[in-house]
This record gives sequence, structure tokens and C-alpha cells, in this order.
Amino acid sequence: RTTIPTTQIKDGSIKLEDLNAEILSSLSGGIKYTQDTSETANSIIVNPLPAFASYDAGMALIVKVAIANTGTMTIDVNSLGSKNIKRSLPSGLVDLVSGSIAAGGIIILIYDGTQFQMIGGPTVWT
Repeated sequence: RTTIPTTQIKDGSIKLEDLNAEILSSLSGGIKYTQDTSETANSIIVNPLPAFASYDAGMALIVKVAIANTGTMTIDVNSLGSKNIKRSLPSGLVDLVSGSIAAGGIIILIYDGTQFQMIGGPTVWT
């Protein structure tokens, strides 16, 4: 793994593609795009290939969600069992609220060793 000096970032001598590649390679197992096959609101089911054998901290997914959420949400990856999806706020990790994810929306999820944290998303949370 290479370390990119902050001076290269500040002076613009590093290409954005190289920086993105470094960030993605630092995630456990890389990042995988997958589509939700669930037919139930508040539950995401994905089967990315190659399949994950276990939940490991740092595993990352880009997911196209099938059905909008109406409340708290879970994800099951490669039939490893359901894990909660949380959102990080200044007050701590919180459950998703209704309307956090639209049908057909694409989200980024990273497993923290306990649950998945959704990266990005709406700027207003209730």
C-alpha cells in the first residue's frame, strides 16, 4: 500500500484518479457495486460477486436500492445474515428515517464491524 503525501494533494501534483484508487484500495476487499433484490421495504438483499465469505470491518458496497425505506433498514449480504444500516450524525450513529433512501437510489455502505454505515445521503435528518 502506498502513502500519498499531503503535499501532493495540496499542490495538485497527484491525479484525482490515483487518489480515488488509493482510497478504494484501502477498503477491506475493495468496493463492490451490487443491486438489491429484496421485494420488501426496509430490507436490502444483495449478492455481489465474487461473494463475501464473512462480514469484515471495512467491507464496502455501492448498492442500487430496489424499494424506498419507510423506517429503519437492514441489509443481508451473500446470505450472511441481516445487519442494521445506520447513519452517522454529530450526535452519534442513528437509524435511518422514512424517506432516507429512494427506490432506485444508489447508496454507499461500509461495514464497521457491527453494522453498516451509510455514507452521504440526505443533508436533512429528523
